[in-house]
Amino acid sequence: MAKATNYEVQGLRELEQALKDLGDQVGVKVLRSALRDAGKPTLERAKALVPVSDSAHKGYKGKVQQPGELKKALKIRTRLSRRNHSVFAFIGVRSKEAYYAQFVEFGTAPHYVTRGAKRSRGTKSGAKHRSKPRRMHPGAKPHPFLRPAWDQTKHSALNIFKSRIQHRLQLAQKRAAQRAAKAKLS
Repeated sequence: MAKATNYEVQGLRELEQALKDLGDQVGVKVLRSALRDAGKPTLERAKALVPVSDSAHKGYKGKVQQPGELKKALKIRTRLSRRNHSVFAFIGVRSKEAYYAQFVEFGTAPHYVTRGAKRSRGTKSGAKHRSKPRRMHPGAKPHPFLRPAWDQTKHSALNIFKSRIQHRLQLAQKRAAQRAAKAKLS
């Protein structure tokens, strides 16, 4: 699989303190929201770069893959790591229908394909009991779409992250102040 690209921002003590002042739940919501907004340009660029077949084709176990399934399966996910108190954003595929995304991104090496092969019970490999002969698949050339999308949008994503986190932090602080004022009146 592809290696993740990490950006670690250090030296922002004021931001860290402001997030702590809001509380854990609100701070995590602010970070997740800013990360999702920052990832949208990369997601849109990846959807524009992903190759789409002209027609449906058979995939794994004979399932028919419709054109555009990979494009539809691209998503942004955020995850909280409680162990090291950080929030991550992932842009990629989390779908069984588009299991082949890594093959499109990185290509495949030439390999043997056996159609309809069934292992015989009692043998470990079933090599002696193949129902159909093996044939050589020439492999597939890589058609990268995620990495180029990130390379093209990473600077704008970081700028969007900075602006969104400032905006969302101000909104959260305003809401907290309104709640505190309401609590004083009660």
